[in-house]
Amino acid sequence: MFSFVLLIVVGGMIFFLSLKKTALIQSILQESQSQVWLVLHMQSFRNVLKEKLQNQQIAFSKSNFAEFSMRFDRVYHYKAILTRVENTLGSEIYWVDILGTQEGASQKYSMSFQSFLYW
Repeated sequence: MFSFVLLIVVGGMIFFLSLKKTALIQSILQESQSQVWLVLHMQSFRNVLKEKLQNQQIAFSKSNFAEFSMRFDRVYHYKAILTRVENTLGSEIYWVDILGTQEGASQKYSMSFQSFLYW
């Protein structure tokens, strides 16, 4: 009897999680194309930023701050404020604060991202 009740509870949980996943997929599909492209270009911007940091193509001030910006398709603008974190472990660590905006349409969207980049 206990195993039957446990089976029903676990089955209900799986059913609930599948409904939640379906609802998430539907909400993503309903997002406007501008917002989807804003997120996708954010990933590209982060990759370019990391590559430029690895190749030391971004100049830092004496106080270990730098700024980097980039545009995609003349509509999506991204700006990063970087802080170099001093460490003694031999790896490069940066605190990155990115703001992405979508301009030029009837609606404007923006998103921000804060994280550490390291290698």
